[in-house]
Amino acid sequence: MKWVKLAALVLAVLILVPVVCLAIANAGADSNRITTSVVIHQKPEAIWPYLYQPDKVKQWVTWLVEVRGEGEPAVGQNVVWVMEDRNNGGAKMEIAATVEAVEAQRRLALRLKAAEGFTGTNVYTLVPLADGSTRLESDGRYMFDNSFARFMTPLICWQAKKKMVGDLETLKTRVEGGV
Repeated sequence: MKWVKLAALVLAVLILVPVVCLAIANAGADSNRITTSVVIHQKPEAIWPYLYQPDKVKQWVTWLVEVRGEGEPAVGQNVVWVMEDRNNGGAKMEIAATVEAVEAQRRLALRLKAAEGFTGTNVYTLVPLADGSTRLESDGRYMFDNSFARFMTPLICWQAKKKMVGDLETLKTRVEGGV
């Protein structure tokens, strides 16, 4: 009987500790924030088209299969990204984006909404550097409709950040002239 109690205690701890850690991580003001950056050895004008031109965006954003909407970004403009969500068996997911602010070749701010259960914002900023390179910064915040997803926000954002870092590295390679 002593071993059964010990096993039950160990099992309870194995379940309780991750739940408590996740609850603590969720308490932070930035648990729903994803920030990334990459230095690209090109000027902002070489990078800018990769932030909005459908054929260029699809070259670096993994899972992206279709972009609906074209033209230079303008406040109020709507664009839809169709993704194949590899975390959900390749199910199609549409992310509707509305341009909230734009400074050509400098900053693009988007409001996002997906019927699959999240809303958010993402701001891309191109910062020219003294050596002729550019730092591309991405700053996003996401809110989830589903209570379980809200609880899992730190893990979801951690996974999404890993994807974004990989995507930005692909962008860097493309813009710098690689394959």
